Amino acid sequence: DGSSENELLLRDPARSANILANIAATYGFDGYLINFESKVPSFEAVRVFLEALTRCCKEVIGPHSLVIQYDSITRHGTVGYENSLTAANLPLLEACDGLFTNYWWTTSTLMQCKTFMGSRDLASRVFFGVDVFGRGTPYRQGAEAGNAIKLALSEEFSVAVFAPGWSLEKGYAGDALKKGDLELAKSLDSDFWRNLLDGSVEIEASDNGSASDPVEDDLLKACSCGWESSKAAIS
Repeated sequence: DGSSENELLLRDPARSANILANIAATYGFDGYLINFESKVPSFEAVRVFLEALTRCCKEVIGPHSLVIQYDSITRHGTVGYENSLTAANLPLLEACDGLFTNYWWTTSTLMQCKTFMGSRDLASRVFFGVDVFGRGTPYRQGAEAGNAIKLALSEEFSVAVFAPGWSLEKGYAGDALKKGDLELAKSLDSDFWRNLLDGSVEIEASDNGSASDPVEDDLLKACSCGWESSKAAIS
């Protein structure tokens, strides 16, 4: 289940971090997204590893490198999701460059996160996860994910968009692909993602169903103010 591999990785964090930083430098990576979704020896072991990896990446790759931790580990070293920055996962954010939250957040989650941060300048380092498949989210799959993106950016958070295969698996691009029209599929795929991030996409592929619950009214009406100036925050 991955727990033995996690134990091996975290046994000597300095050595593991040095190896990973050099791999990244050799192959031109800008850094790492770290995602533990199986048991780890301890929460502290993850924190120490993140701190070491972040430091090594800055030294070996350069100051532009990024190490981002996915919101998946509890204080007990088990798998669990906060869906935001909280007191429970703050030490992990403090050990690296950013936190990629799980996807089950709402408007009130963003407000609670802002309250928790207070005067601390952390918003740009919190990447609220948006799952375009809409699994367990308050928005439906596909284009409605654009509302969640706009909402998080309007509150000056960063955004991590998950599931680049959606348009080919569920959207119009997938229909074109099934018909063997590769060029049209590529064009529709590009159009979907460009329009999603531009905030101008229309709802599509609703006949494919959704794994989500009804959308909150305030999320559907996601504010787009500051959208143009905030696009750079998209991961």
